[in-house]
Amino acid sequence: MGTLDPYDAAAGLARVDSFLSDLAPGAGDASAAEVSWAGSVIVAELRVAPAVAQRNGAEQAALHQAWSSEMITVLTDPRIRRIETMGDRLWAIYATRTDADVAAVFDLAGRANALRWVINTALHRHGQEPIDAGLGVEYGQLTRAAAVGEAGGNLTFIGEPIARAEQLAERAGHGSPAPIWYGSDFAGHLDDHRRQLLTEPVDWGDGGRVYTGNVVDQQTFAWIEEQAGARSADDPTES
Repeated sequence: MGTLDPYDAAAGLARVDSFLSDLAPGAGDASAAEVSWAGSVIVAELRVAPAVAQRNGAEQAALHQAWSSEMITVLTDPRIRRIETMGDRLWAIYATRTDADVAAVFDLAGRANALRWVINTALHRHGQEPIDAGLGVEYGQLTRAAAVGEAGGNLTFIGEPIARAEQLAERAGHGSPAPIWYGSDFAGHLDDHRRQLLTEPVDWGDGGRVYTGNVVDQQTFAWIEEQAGARSADDPTES
């Protein structure tokens, strides 16, 4: 089996244990079971240049596949409860029962933010236009409805944080240099160090107060610097 990277069975066990810990009493019943818990949501929205959007379907499909597969890779974590993509958008839902869990999701968003530099490095090598992306992050009460009577089960997640993260992702990077927008509920659970990496909160109409940032993890940023040779004018903030 030397053709594969080793499978971390201990990490796999921890992930499965984490999933099963969310099961409601009587989850084996035929009726739908609902479980509510404190969670965090990251929504990522891919943006491509108009010239790219006009290309043939195969080129667009390859770009979307590269983006979504890498995004799933960087956002996968033992706290993950669901991750899915549709078109230009990706949703990642996490169980964040403690502030330490929220801090981990903050760091994951920074890693996802750095991914656009990684993909753009490959696009540059192929003589193609760069992509951009906006991310929205929010915290709050989430409900998982499990129709366990169906073959294989069917999970649906609902809650205000999902819609809120979608709205934030839509605005991130649009008319603002900050590619990540954080809801006030999420920011309220961050430690002082991470909160200081964000802007001062601003009012956002009916959407309440939001924080913005351009955070990437240090390891990825070091690789970006190595590839680019120097920081660009819009350097991200290292977490």
